[in-house]
Amino acid sequence: MKNNVIEISGLLRKALGFRLLSVFALVHTFDGEMDCTSPQELLFLFEGEFQFRVMCHQDGESIHVDSQPLVEVDMGAHGRNILCNCYDDKSFAHGVGKPVENIELIVSDKIIFGMLLLFSGGGSIVILNLGDDLYVYDELPGDIIEEENGKKLQVT
Repeated sequence: MKNNVIEISGLLRKALGFRLLSVFALVHTFDGEMDCTSPQELLFLFEGEFQFRVMCHQDGESIHVDSQPLVEVDMGAHGRNILCNCYDDKSFAHGVGKPVENIELIVSDKIIFGMLLLFSGGGSIVILNLGDDLYVYDELPGDIIEEENGKKLQVT
């Protein structure tokens, strides 16, 4: 896990002090119905042309963070994964347009299963991988953190 913390921290550190411009989500659609409650991937765009993508890691428990773009996928009879601009979504309203003041990784004994973005003037965005699904919160849910034996590591 130590190498993952160093790698993810190195990437996320670049967002500190920069304004979050927008958030895009890759969401699943099937028969015209869109599931926005649990995005497949998220892309955070910052001033200065910096971006990072968050998705569930292939281990099914942790998060994966990189700087790759989101790509729509047509899965034929199983539906499609399409891009949605979440600029005005209430889940991200506490951060869009504000500079990132602090970032904390949410870790358990062996994995990084989430992150907390804290913004100037208050507000936060929390992304957690819970059971191989991404969930977005505006506050860190204490009951989940306690249940997962989680702790916070500050990105510096």
